[in-house]
Amino acid sequence: MFEVDDPPFQQWKQQRIAELGLASPPQLRFVPCDFETTPIAEALRAGGFEASKPCFVSWLGVTQYLTRAAVSETLRWAGERPKGSEIVLTFLESNTQAANLRTTMAQTGVAVLSDFATDEMTAMLKSAGFSRIEHLSPEAAEARYFKGRSDGLKAPEMQRLVSAVM
Repeated sequence: MFEVDDPPFQQWKQQRIAELGLASPPQLRFVPCDFETTPIAEALRAGGFEASKPCFVSWLGVTQYLTRAAVSETLRWAGERPKGSEIVLTFLESNTQAANLRTTMAQTGVAVLSDFATDEMTAMLKSAGFSRIEHLSPEAAEARYFKGRSDGLKAPEMQRLVSAVM
């Protein structure tokens, strides 16, 4: 399992795990990657990722903090994975909520860089080589993945969840 994130967040996660007295599972590899300056293929190669094997990519809560170019590059890389590979990602849907979030986050110093229309994300995934693409509304994601949870975790309301398979 490869946990890929921006280097400062990666460092914070590892520090937090240590502070909590937790041990990382032995199969977990932390791979620092600034998606804006380092291609994910390069970062993963350095972390020992075997690109010739099918994989599952979980890319949740990330795309809104990246430029469209970085999102496209990562989707292209994911689309080059072997047949049977899958990506599940969230993206901020282009709407009034996204505009409000951009303004609110800017006040905290965090830049929200990208949002997408559903058909635009579908086109990007198809262009990357994915064939089976399924979008879930927040309500559908809640019903499918979060119903009956006792920990309070809920589907994101401002983001769309999409699954795409090679």
